[in-house]
Amino acid sequence: MGINRSQVLKYLLVMIIGFLMVSISANAGEFDGSKTLICATIDIVECQPGGNCAPRTNEEANIPYFITVDFKKKKMHATHAGGAAGRSTEIERMETVENLVLIQGAESGIEAEVDGLGWTLAIVQETGNMTLTASGEKVGFVIFGACTPK
Repeated sequence: MGINRSQVLKYLLVMIIGFLMVSISANAGEFDGSKTLICATIDIVECQPGGNCAPRTNEEANIPYFITVDFKKKKMHATHAGGAAGRSTEIERMETVENLVLIQGAESGIEAEVDGLGWTLAIVQETGNMTLTASGEKVGFVIFGACTPK
């Protein structure tokens, strides 16, 4: 009796699909709000009234390269280029909607300046891709990036 090549290929295909499904479900658990994440900012867009939107660098927008999201302590910590520690902020609200983990907060900013803002961080559970939006008086930022477990 010879080996049926078609059956072997079907068997291998089923095994590969099975491994991929296990891998996908394991990764989805990493972005469900149960593990501390490190998120890297990749693209930044700054918008002002009148539709004036433009791409910005991290330095131009004073936005950190990395954000640590500590779900257990309900805090986010910024890390700038070269590893310099930045500010921390409280996570005031967290909710899962469909395949997104949404976390929100607000900051009063620097004393004697009108620079307070509200923010929302959306993390896709399957991929770890993230979008952070922040808005204040006459300015808004949209920041795209990706997260990985710490």
